[in-house]
Amino acid sequence: MLIAANFSTEEQIINLPYEVTKDLTPKAYKRFCTIKNELLTLPAYGYFLGDK
Repeated sequence: MLIAANFSTEEQIINLPYEVTKDLTPKAYKRFCTIKNELLTLPAYGYFLGDK
């Protein structure tokens, strides 16, 4: 399981150590987080839940 949180006031881009196969983030927050080619973009004060 992967849990990523951004406690910053700015958007953050994180290079993930593996490919995420399942996005477990609640639907209300999915529009704010994006995953593309193992890069996770988190908005300010956002979070992401996923599984490999």
